[in-house]
Amino acid sequence: MTVSTKELFELLKASNDFSDLSNDVLESLAAALRLETISGGSKFIEEGSSADSLFLLVSGRLRVSRTIHGGNKLMYNEVLPGDCIGETSMILRQARTADISATRESVIAILDYEKYEELVTQFPIELNRAFSNAIYRHLRHERQVDKRRRAQSFYLLPIHNSIDIDKFSEQLFSALSEYGQCQALDCNSFDNDQNHGRALDQVEAVNDFIIFKGSSDFNQKERTNFEHADQLVLVGDGSKSIELSEIEQQLNQHPNYILMRRHLALILPDSAKFCGDRLAWNKERDAERVYPIKYSQQSDFMRLSRFLLEKAVGLVLGGGGARGFAHLGVIKAFEEAGIPIDLIGGNSMGALIGASYVAGMPRDKIHLEILKHAKRGMKLTFPIVSLMSNSNLANAFHDALGDINIENLWTPFFAAACNITDAETAVLDHGPLWKAVLASNSPAGLFPPVISDGNLLVDGAILENVPVKAMRQRLSTPLERRRGNGLVIAIDVDVRGRFSVDSSTTELSTWKKVKSHFSSNQDTLPGIVDIMLQVAHIGGLSQRPHTKRGADIYLEPPLSDFKIMDYKKAEQIIEVGYQFTLDHLDQLKEQAEL
Repeated sequence: MTVSTKELFELLKASNDFSDLSNDVLESLAAALRLETISGGSKFIEEGSSADSLFLLVSGRLRVSRTIHGGNKLMYNEVLPGDCIGETSMILRQARTADISATRESVIAILDYEKYEELVTQFPIELNRAFSNAIYRHLRHERQVDKRRRAQSFYLLPIHNSIDIDKFSEQLFSALSEYGQCQALDCNSFDNDQNHGRALDQVEAVNDFIIFKGSSDFNQKERTNFEHADQLVLVGDGSKSIELSEIEQQLNQHPNYILMRRHLALILPDSAKFCGDRLAWNKERDAERVYPIKYSQQSDFMRLSRFLLEKAVGLVLGGGGARGFAHLGVIKAFEEAGIPIDLIGGNSMGALIGASYVAGMPRDKIHLEILKHAKRGMKLTFPIVSLMSNSNLANAFHDALGDINIENLWTPFFAAACNITDAETAVLDHGPLWKAVLASNSPAGLFPPVISDGNLLVDGAILENVPVKAMRQRLSTPLERRRGNGLVIAIDVDVRGRFSVDSSTTELSTWKKVKSHFSSNQDTLPGIVDIMLQVAHIGGLSQRPHTKRGADIYLEPPLSDFKIMDYKKAEQIIEVGYQFTLDHLDQLKEQAEL
């Protein structure tokens, strides 16, 4: 690839590091650069190596990574055209702090240390100021190039012959076009093999998204397109064998493969209600996620596009007993406003409502189903392990939710529980749905712990009543060290009131508790169940400020007029959640950029 000094001059001018330099300095700097082409998948900077130059990416993509114990890779930031890298190590004469690899064929402009010294001697004030600012921005992790188009590209690879990749591409094209300019290409889109890579750069310069339609015939043009892509979407037939296809085995050996975000889309028939076993399909592929998709459902392609673009919406439903019915009002408002829900996670009552919703139960029937089964929930037992037996509750959840496993749900779901064996939050995202909900709805002491692989699980509110952290982790990109991608909307229905008694009361006793039920002069005193439920929520209440900071949007419907056991007021509570969300809808859409 030929790059003129004028092109390098313009690239330097666009960079924050060098934009304030005079034209004379920029021209001298551009003339001092030498060009090198790096093939896709190649590592050209190794952690610990000596730093004797800095680099300016002219075209292509680079990835910063580190290798930790066990050979596992940690992926950090992506380097885009116009980014300058390596200046801090070169100037401070330090060893390289990370590996840098080309995720596609890339051209870099190199400034060797000897040339750098010559330029600093010639332009000492301007260059010292520019490089000092560059080091400062590097330490603050600021981006180096402003207002540039960064096209994201996706390589679609059919792994079964039954896949109609043209049809899939058309649907994804339509979904991505909601967010920007999109163009679909295949290996026949360019005639000249020699300038294929440069032509792709030019297409990328005028688009927001590029779709590469791949095929099992992995020829040189296909290889070039693949090496130019940022993400790989494997498209499989959900009715076929889960074994790796021949083309997948071939791609596994490609050096770019490990550096790419990978996804698996499973095409299923219109009659399908649940997807295949995500865990089984992904065991050998190690994709970021598995997406069940119907050709006829554009909503499935919209969900896929949101995940690809890091715009997915995760809804977190907190616990709070009967107050949790407000979640149904919030979801109703979301549906009417067109706010998507790509993942759902919850604790306690939030887990039960979320599970019912993703299991396919009609939203307006969920509270009726819960009320029907709630009557069977309480069953006193000998108070050796707990006050109540959970056998009735387990049967009720099983009857309501059936035998579906979480990994087979169309919409990804998790229930949060507290693992009192390891003193941590357990995120239940596979196995029987009803059992995960049971664990999340088992307050310690009130119901016996649910046993999972020898661990004792109870209601998650002890540690985190609104499991925002777990949702952040599930929205994150596994290959990258980030706080989390996408939007986390948390619904907190727990009311933080004073758990107290009248100041004239000096002690609690069985007799005083019973007597208070018949007294018109004092409030009913708390009993053992009240105390256990309050204790179960202490951790979540104390963590509320931290939980709020972890969410992008945190909604707290006004539910102080309702008690935790006000199940008979379900429809009133639903309406409060609905009206509260409607009142905040404009603000919600603005925050969510919807």
